[in-house]
Amino acid sequence: MHNEITTIRKYLGDATGPQPDSKTTAQIARVLTELYSESVTEYRQVAEEAEKYRIAGEQCELQYDAMRNPRKEK
Repeated sequence: MHNEITTIRKYLGDATGPQPDSKTTAQIARVLTELYSESVTEYRQVAEEAEKYRIAGEQCELQYDAMRNPRKEK
């Protein structure tokens, strides 16, 4: 993806009319839109996974604290 972004940036240096390799500005814009959409999807997946690990970490911490500091019964 990084290589494609670099190529697109080069094409956008003069974003009017046909670009090298017969790419039009509209085609380049579509690729950029697709790349953005993919990055948003990947970001959401990573954020969901991070949230799962955060919750698991909190649960682990609560269990550890409960074992370490048991309540004294009266």
